[in-house]
Amino acid sequence: MSRRFRFRLDKVLRARQRTEDAIRLDLARVHAEIRGVRSRIESLSGGLIEVSMDSVLALPHPGESLRRHEGRLLAIEASIDVQRGKEKELLEELSRVEEKLIRARRDRMVVERLREKRLLQHRLSEQREERKEMDEVAVRRHVTAAPTPFTTEGSHRG
Repeated sequence: MSRRFRFRLDKVLRARQRTEDAIRLDLARVHAEIRGVRSRIESLSGGLIEVSMDSVLALPHPGESLRRHEGRLLAIEASIDVQRGKEKELLEELSRVEEKLIRARRDRMVVERLREKRLLQHRLSEQREERKEMDEVAVRRHVTAAPTPFTTEGSHRG
């Protein structure tokens, strides 16, 4: 007679799994934002090179062109600095989210190990019960099959 295994902390385990999944999504979001910022930095750096090249090519008309190029260079450098600041903030956030994920994974694994331990205990209990039932059946068969003093040969014939 087998009983179904029921882990009392299944709801807790599922909640910890959902928490871990949510943190993984947050981690993926931060990674995507970092890639976006790095892409913008690369693009701006390319624009910086392009404006620098334009200023070199504008040497025949150095006056106004040079000031305009210098303004564009300063604007691009400021944008790059802003993006690098965002990148730094995102890297710090990434570190915090990774730590949070490590803690969430550890919390989930504690409950999973407890579940595995309880499942093993349940299986051992089931095996003990099954053996006990088999022993009882064997004892009953032995008792009913054992000869009684009246059923053995040479005993009372009536």
